[in-house]
Amino acid sequence: MKKGLFSLFVIFNLLFGYELIVKNEKDVKVLNDLGVKCEKIANGFVCAKSPDKMQLKRLQYYLKNNLSITSEIVGVQEKLSDASKPVMSVKPVKSAVDIKTPKKVAKNSKTLIKTGYCIQVVSARKSQGLLEIFGKTKNLPLSRIEKIGPYYVLRIGEEKNENALQSVLQKAKKINKNAYIRKCDLIPQRIIKSNFKPKAKKKQEIKIPQGEVFNKVFSPEEKNKLMEKAFKEGRIYLARNLSNQLKSTNGYKKDAFLITVNILMQKKEYKRVCNMLTQLSDFYKGKNLSEIKEKSCFYYNYQKGVEYMNINPEIALDFLKKAQKFKSDDNLLFATAIAYMNQYDYKKAKEILQKLYKNDSDNTAIKLAYAKTLFNLGDFKTLERIKDNNLAFFNHLELYLKAKKLYNEGKYKEAEKIALKLFNYYPNNTKILLLNGDIFYKLGKYDLAYIYYKRVVKKEPQNIPALKGLRDVALANKDITSAVKISDILKNLKYKDKKFNEIMKEYYLFQADKLAQEGKFKDALSDVKEAEKYTDSEKDIYVAYGKIYFKMGEYKKALDYYRMLYSRNAPLEIREKLIRIYIRLGKINKAKEIAQNSPNEIKAIYYMEMARYYMKQKKYPEANKYITTALEYNPINSMCAYEIKAWVCYYLGDYGCAKSYFEKSDLKLPEVRLGYAFVLAKMGNKEKAYLIAQGIKTRSKNIMLQKARLMIELGREKEAKEIFNSID
Repeated sequence: MKKGLFSLFVIFNLLFGYELIVKNEKDVKVLNDLGVKCEKIANGFVCAKSPDKMQLKRLQYYLKNNLSITSEIVGVQEKLSDASKPVMSVKPVKSAVDIKTPKKVAKNSKTLIKTGYCIQVVSARKSQGLLEIFGKTKNLPLSRIEKIGPYYVLRIGEEKNENALQSVLQKAKKINKNAYIRKCDLIPQRIIKSNFKPKAKKKQEIKIPQGEVFNKVFSPEEKNKLMEKAFKEGRIYLARNLSNQLKSTNGYKKDAFLITVNILMQKKEYKRVCNMLTQLSDFYKGKNLSEIKEKSCFYYNYQKGVEYMNINPEIALDFLKKAQKFKSDDNLLFATAIAYMNQYDYKKAKEILQKLYKNDSDNTAIKLAYAKTLFNLGDFKTLERIKDNNLAFFNHLELYLKAKKLYNEGKYKEAEKIALKLFNYYPNNTKILLLNGDIFYKLGKYDLAYIYYKRVVKKEPQNIPALKGLRDVALANKDITSAVKISDILKNLKYKDKKFNEIMKEYYLFQADKLAQEGKFKDALSDVKEAEKYTDSEKDIYVAYGKIYFKMGEYKKALDYYRMLYSRNAPLEIREKLIRIYIRLGKINKAKEIAQNSPNEIKAIYYMEMARYYMKQKKYPEANKYITTALEYNPINSMCAYEIKAWVCYYLGDYGCAKSYFEKSDLKLPEVRLGYAFVLAKMGNKEKAYLIAQGIKTRSKNIMLQKARLMIELGREKEAKEIFNSID
């Protein structure tokens, strides 16, 4: 495989217009090794020139993504006469195809008459106004209206330099002060009205060499000899005419056909030749035609493969595999490896590149592609063996390994700086994306970690480390549902770790709690039973059962589960639940015993529950004593304590105290708003009490019954009746 390998991808029409500049000398060396000659200038090296900016953009994209070479595109202004001096010289290998982009020609124009300067007077989307102005310019040289795209343009004159138009410009400015001199082409096909008759350039006539007289009749044999002679001498026009005359003549069809396909091959119309020879293979047989068929079909499929390599690697591989049926060489294998890399199938790319590197280890392009493949596969041992300090990629590899080491040592901030720097060089590299995701996850920046992991999964949907990262981010954000979905994907990929069981357990417990809140206790208990399958620890399961039975009012069953979890070091949640259950079951001493051996926040809960206990028995002075003690302990749930105190004050007839504590409570709760309304009614502020009562919306029958009782107290029996009817 020779240095011309790079010609597979650098495909140009080398007219000046834009320049591709590479600044890094190491990158220029890579291009030189590939057969690309770069010209040194003040701010770097000019490595390609083209009038088609998009052509250079495609080249720039290829250099960035496949060779890790950064470049920039700048516009230049050169004369067309200098266009024959190409800066980028690519030496093609034997099997490489030199594909040229057609020169850009203005739409509907067949002949370029002149290139120089003219005066543009005015332009508009409609022609009506221009006709009047055109009448004023009839006496000026070469006055015309041109149709260019959607615009009508009035122009005057055509000279090789600007100075020759200065005198005419003064006259044009009298017609329109905004007239100016500009570069332009005098193209007859654009002109729709003028004060002169445009002449189209005549086609150059083919001069027939002396001795070849066409005013006499040639025999088919003579035409055949002349056709072959003309083709060998490069007189393609004559050879083509003669082949067209002989293609229907028996005995000479095959010779004429052979000349036709050879002419098309010279014009690089490989697709046409391949189709012709494939369709007419039964009619035209022979060694020459077989060779041409093989060559044309190979070049066509190979070109298409290269064309689609970065756009759609899957289509590119289809074309390259078809090309391989006709011929296989190192260039084709390299192109196939690049297509596999673009498809993120690094294992297949490695198989090809390993063989190519073995045969040509000095080839920079092969070495670079092989190194990138090994990097993505995590084969750092082989990378160390083929290390080349002349390539920028290996310097970046050192940075990656350094960032990885810092990450493993827990120095995430330092690792972050290097990883982000590498991301700027390789924004699509999965290893670097994963490293950034892992670092941001460890730093607690879950939103950023999610972005990097998601980019990897978008490129490689079955990338297990990235899927694990997304799952861990979901868990960190308490998004159990998403974590379960990702866990199912990992399970289908036959990957299972300790976190899988933990996630499934959390999911079913989460669902159970949600169902219990909705009053669907049977389904909630079923989900807790399902969660048991994914845990060896009974603690979370007992807590879940205890919560559900407590909400169901089955305190004895709830007690059975919570009692198994109780010890002197039991969590506060367990102590709290046991106190509530014991008091509800009337086992006051048991509750008191737990409270005495617990912190103040648990003692406060004990006194609050005792206040509730005595309120239900309508022993309000005792209830007041306990709630007052509870407030002294500064309970965590102070709003709840204030509500209990407010109700105790209300039942004791101390409405001022009740009003004060209701206002400290959570007035968003329907039961608190109701109590506050009762207090206001007792204090004579019935209008405000009624307004508050109107805003109480709830499904609780008990609260709605209390609301109806309040309406009766406010003298609104009709509304009270409506509430009773709605409950029934």
